[in-house]
Amino acid sequence: MSEKFDMHCVVELFGHQKIAGKMTEQAIGGATFLRIEVPKTSKREGFTRFYGAGAIYSITPVDEKVAAAMAESLEVEPVSEWTLRQAMQKLLTAPAPDGREDWDSSMEWPDERATPKPAWEDGDEPDEAEDPMLDFDSGPDPEEDVPSDPDEEAAATAYYQRADDKQAAAEWARELLQGEFVILDTETTGFEADDEIVQIGVVDQAGAVVLDQLIKPEQPICNSQFHGITDETVKDAPRFPEVYERLKAALEGRTVLAYNLEFDQRLLIHVCRKHQLEPIDFSQRLTPQTSNTCVMEMYAQFNGEWN
Repeated sequence: MSEKFDMHCVVELFGHQKIAGKMTEQAIGGATFLRIEVPKTSKREGFTRFYGAGAIYSITPVDEKVAAAMAESLEVEPVSEWTLRQAMQKLLTAPAPDGREDWDSSMEWPDERATPKPAWEDGDEPDEAEDPMLDFDSGPDPEEDVPSDPDEEAAATAYYQRADDKQAAAEWARELLQGEFVILDTETTGFEADDEIVQIGVVDQAGAVVLDQLIKPEQPICNSQFHGITDETVKDAPRFPEVYERLKAALEGRTVLAYNLEFDQRLLIHVCRKHQLEPIDFSQRLTPQTSNTCVMEMYAQFNGEWN
């Protein structure tokens, strides 16, 4: 019988994400999940996350103080602000359930299935201090007039464009999830054009591991501080030509997603050419809506923050 896992850890997830806290195992619906209790920090309350084993890249056991310090430094939120706002908006515009009389007294229902509206009459709005929901941002209103001031007009245009970008990114993800794809991630000796791959991972859309392989490069590893892989780690690992056929089978002819896809693709082409191997064909079966498979770029589009 294996010992039950119960330790403080720093957990690295596929997609270059990290989370820290107390990790235990928990069975849900007949499957085993890893439960991470993220401690309270100066920025937010503590919260709990559950992950399947296929979502996790590495687990580093630490003591409770180190886990707390890492949780303080990591920008991990229990629920994104945008998702919460969307949920609140749906709640506020939902029809009244039949026979319910225990709804918030600040709302009135013209009939049993009507859309809720504020109880106050037009021109008699309550003071903002009395109703915090007046500060709720429900998103751009297409019926509003565009401001005549050029600066305000530019700001409004940018606001509407961000909403369109976010919607397009959501549609991109929704369409991808209806099909099959694999997710690629690499670790390298460095970040220059002539660096090599020291580890490569491929998982499918369900999180099942297709390939997880250390690779021995022909040059020293110079960025171990970022991924924890050293020359000693890969001293007995196969070289890239020995992994090539398995990697080719995992990627060729498939829709391949990656976070910063251009970097992974460029390194793969470089290493193939260095060993006089044919570059692996990324001939992805895509539609116009899913023509971009760089998750980093699509996340930036959805989040509205480019760097």
